[in-house]
Amino acid sequence: MFSSYAKKSKVSLTFLINVLVFLFYTTLLITQKSYNYASMALAVIALFVVLYRLFYTKQRIPVYQYDKKIIYAFIAYFCTIALSVFITNDGLREIDNPSRVLLFIPLILLFSTLPIKINTVLYAIPTGSAIIGLTAAIQILILGQEKPFPDHMHIQAGNISVTLAMMSLAISIYWGIKKQYNLMLMCFICASLGMLASAFSGARGGWVGLPAILAIILFFSYKNLNKKLTLGITFILSIMISGIVISPKTNVLNRIQLAQAEVINYFEHNERSSSLGARFDMWNSAILGIQQKPLFGWGKNGYVELKRSQLEQSIIAEGTLKFNDAHNQYLDTTVKRGALGLLGLLAVILIPLVYFISSIRNTSLEIKTVALLGIIHIVSTLFFSTSQTFLAHNSGTVFYFVSVVILYGTIKSLKK
Repeated sequence: MFSSYAKKSKVSLTFLINVLVFLFYTTLLITQKSYNYASMALAVIALFVVLYRLFYTKQRIPVYQYDKKIIYAFIAYFCTIALSVFITNDGLREIDNPSRVLLFIPLILLFSTLPIKINTVLYAIPTGSAIIGLTAAIQILILGQEKPFPDHMHIQAGNISVTLAMMSLAISIYWGIKKQYNLMLMCFICASLGMLASAFSGARGGWVGLPAILAIILFFSYKNLNKKLTLGITFILSIMISGIVISPKTNVLNRIQLAQAEVINYFEHNERSSSLGARFDMWNSAILGIQQKPLFGWGKNGYVELKRSQLEQSIIAEGTLKFNDAHNQYLDTTVKRGALGLLGLLAVILIPLVYFISSIRNTSLEIKTVALLGIIHIVSTLFFSTSQTFLAHNSGTVFYFVSVVILYGTIKSLKK
């Protein structure tokens, strides 16, 4: 009887976990903090299940070799930041955001016992992309707002949108390989809507890595696609992206032309008041700061003092002083947290990436597909982190780390 109850409880918990995974992707940008709801519910359930099994039922939780690597990477990421905060006398508030990473460690163990169904991921991501795209379209085209997602940072929303769009495209190709063309078409439409949301947001950073991401998707997919389908996908993608770029509603073409002008003005006329000019100024400021304190960094407060000193020496423009970060995840982490902080950041990026790359060699199409989603997610983050401190914001931290754990857990479930 007890065994039957335990089995029913496991089935119910597995269903709940999969529902929350689905809700995580479909509610990301609905409200100001909606990215927190499903992710925190997952974290709480994971902690409860892990503690229950360890201390009440005395059951051993399987911890696989790569579980340890990812767990150690997460801990290292937090500890390197915490150490820098202590050394540089920053307030405890500075560890609030990175401490969230520790909350997601029990999820790694949870997904070893309660599996994520692959269809949950394959349906959730395109649905989330479509919801974000429709939300942005309504806000811009019907409500007449200047930019979508007013309760979010537009850059953060744009980066999340383009990531979901590219993952949806990979899922669309998966259904094409399976010859389920209705699902393929639906996912392709969802990908288009995600791209539209990114274009409406005005975030240019998410588009920088687009050629590389598309190349990765086609590289890992073309062997399983016939030539006609490959050419068809490439042609439709070209039309779709061109339409988004030239449409006056998205303003993408104007922003590309503006970016070119800002780059020229910065290098030829030292114009530092523009968007890109200010970024170049911030990057130069950070590089000079790193040279002075390379190991533990300046800390957040010290970084502000550094820029004030640089302003007095006319190294940076006055407008650069108002920005709290370097608008580059790698430079910002290094100037504030030093080389030690950069190592922690690289650990949480490269260790999961290596796992996804190794998993894509698997003979299972399902495992290959989820591994490709993981690669897209991490490589996208690598690219737009060059112009945005994506992980300095709660939305970026939650989206990045929870997605890594979900995709990693899905592959573990498939392999079992």
